[in-house]
Amino acid sequence: MAKFSSHWKAIACDLDGTLIGLDHKVNERDMEALHQARRAGMHVAICTGRNALESAGVIGALGLRGPGVFVNGAMVCDMSVGKAMRSRWIADALAREVIDFLGSKGHAVMMQADDQATRLPAYLMTDHAPPHQSIQEWMLIHRISSRVCGGIPPEHEGRIVRLGIAVNLQEAAELEIAIARQFGERISTQSMRSRFFDVQILEVFSPGTNKWSGIESMATELKIDANQVIAVGDDTNDVAMLEGASLSFAMGNATPEIQATAKRVTRPQSECGVAAVIEDLLSGKLEPEAMTKLASSSQLQLRYHRKMI
Repeated sequence: MAKFSSHWKAIACDLDGTLIGLDHKVNERDMEALHQARRAGMHVAICTGRNALESAGVIGALGLRGPGVFVNGAMVCDMSVGKAMRSRWIADALAREVIDFLGSKGHAVMMQADDQATRLPAYLMTDHAPPHQSIQEWMLIHRISSRVCGGIPPEHEGRIVRLGIAVNLQEAAELEIAIARQFGERISTQSMRSRFFDVQILEVFSPGTNKWSGIESMATELKIDANQVIAVGDDTNDVAMLEGASLSFAMGNATPEIQATAKRVTRPQSECGVAAVIEDLLSGKLEPEAMTKLASSSQLQLRYHRKMI
């Protein structure tokens, strides 16, 4: 496919629930559509809560290169090698305060660092308690190892990008309230129910860190305007990018609350919603002038009124 001229320069796709289904697989139609977008000259980027190494299988299958967004926006990494290009670090004093707070509640705290020597993500686990069973299983599935320590090791000071714990569902709401009361706007947080384990994942980042801030950093690396990036996602950690992007699509499998934050809604992951977006993109239907014409026609009522493509 020849390169085409478009207002849009990049598409940022979430992984779990967007590209990856509950069967841990990516639909062939979605993969082919992403290949077509790359061949047409679009920058295709992963935009995920996972780190770059955990995303390596999908990245390799798609042959992706250049900057992508990882760790919920805390890291922009070169997708081909997994190394950080830009990171948003949590101040050490604040990180220690969060670690002590969560540790005092009986939780082992997983720290993720941007290793200064390799610029690859490094996992560390505090010794406040044994890791939650779900964390152990997740690390086994993804062949991840972590170093147990009492706090931030000297070599990782100033390099912590995320702090996280897994909690049983019945504990989550009370702990979220306690974290908000203790830290307020000094931190950014994400709370998500795991798709694969019956637990809530609570994560802490530096203030202002989210997938949209990550897309803005990625756009800077690409030397494009962030408003030229199409965002596609399905969960609570996608809300900032779905709201921030000039053109965004929530998956049909997202909750109504998530869908309401996006500019459009595509098909569910099981029905290749990402491919549907890309097919419209490559056909020119998503160009601003085409969408303006569509908005002025009765066809809009059929195609977009219910936020469906």
